[in-house]
Amino acid sequence: PEPTLLQNVNKAALTQVFLNLISNGLKYNNKPVRKIEIEFEDQDPFYFFKIIDNGEGFPEDQADKIFELFSTLDTVDRDGNPGSGIGLATVQKLVKSMGGSIKVESTPGKGSSFSFTIQRL
Repeated sequence: PEPTLLQNVNKAALTQVFLNLISNGLKYNNKPVRKIEIEFEDQDPFYFFKIIDNGEGFPEDQADKIFELFSTLDTVDRDGNPGSGIGLATVQKLVKSMGGSIKVESTPGKGSSFSFTIQRL
């Protein structure tokens, strides 16, 4: 099939969302082989994305907290640095600014998956 070209989207904002979610999936992962999987669907008038990692994960009851500004889960990245609590709040703000929504599913020790939509301009 023909590849889908992303048209009528805020490419700078979308790039920032991807950079943050992918870098978190790599940073908060102490496994010997770190994996990131990206899924995409054209769901006119939205684009749907899913970023799946095999990182540390977290309990489902903390899913809402991770999008709060300056809120962290008291974890450190693979280099021992604590999170700032800014990244995922920014991701959510950017996704909303593009007319979309974001949700997360996570299992401790297995990884997380962030699903989000953005609306075409």
